[in-house]
Amino acid sequence: MVPKRNWFFKKPLNDFIKKALANMTTPHGLRKISRSQVAKCFEVFRQIGRQSGPLVAIFGLLLASPSVYAQDAWSYSTIEESAHEFHRTTSSLNEVSREAAVSPPTAAFFTPLDWLDAWIETGLRATQGLFDLLQYMQQNTSPRSREDLLSALPKYDRVELFGGWINEDSPADCYNTRAEVLLRDADPNESVQFTSRNKCMVYKAKWIDPFSGAQFKLANAIQVDHIVPLKAAYLSGAHAWNQNRRCRYANFMDDPTHLLSVSGHENMSKGDAGPERYLPPDTRFTCKYLHIWMKVKAVWGLEYPAEEAAAIQQALAANKCPASATSMPVQDHQNLRAESLRPIAKCGEVEP
Repeated sequence: MVPKRNWFFKKPLNDFIKKALANMTTPHGLRKISRSQVAKCFEVFRQIGRQSGPLVAIFGLLLASPSVYAQDAWSYSTIEESAHEFHRTTSSLNEVSREAAVSPPTAAFFTPLDWLDAWIETGLRATQGLFDLLQYMQQNTSPRSREDLLSALPKYDRVELFGGWINEDSPADCYNTRAEVLLRDADPNESVQFTSRNKCMVYKAKWIDPFSGAQFKLANAIQVDHIVPLKAAYLSGAHAWNQNRRCRYANFMDDPTHLLSVSGHENMSKGDAGPERYLPPDTRFTCKYLHIWMKVKAVWGLEYPAEEAAAIQQALAANKCPASATSMPVQDHQNLRAESLRPIAKCGEVEP
């Protein structure tokens, strides 16, 4: 008879963790850990234990939690305490004046417990098969500013560095990358017309610009936008790629959001700007835009200038973007990453 997988210390350990977590407070006793955090912790342990065994889950708790998150969270993270909770907890503190207790302030307080929220979020994403785009950004933020990079790198030249639109499917069809994107993004309920002098050039259809929400019917009003512009990619790491890989980036169709059909006016307004200098005017698209930006950077292994990373963090918070905006399926990341590394003949010889 095979014994059940039930370690003799399971119940004492569970009781110890529950008691320890439930009694944790900030240095000033302002906030105890919530029951929901305890529940989420055990969900992370359960998922990790199911995949790797309970000993690995315990070891991960001991190593990962305090060392990775505690110091940064203590320095930079804040939580908003409700007026009711503040009034209740501060009434017993000698340092707080009677006036402050009667009229509790609404300011935020630093807490070392935010590391736990961050650990829970990362742990749940990992067990759900999600790639953490926010964590990638935090781990790949350069201390150098955009101006520092511009002064340190050779002068940017789009044609020389990235080339132009290619026809990857030739001779199967005659559409270059711009035509392919226009055809893909056109309203499927509207007919597509081509120019009379060139049956490979789109002339008319119906497009909705995701940046502004405006509708367009003439192709010459539409530009194909690299969500992470070519120059921004160059400054963030593409300067070190060979010509074939840069050409691949400029014409990448495997990710349907890497290139988008947008208003020419908006694309010109954006230029080579990152989210610190440009966000779409239609705020309904902001979270999606930030998600795509972070996804492209993670897939292509690009860095973040410091001011860009800070602007993204602020925009995510200001627009109350959901957690889904900062993650993507691990399998999707792996597949797109593999495609991004695949050289294509239409981009020329692969340099060493």
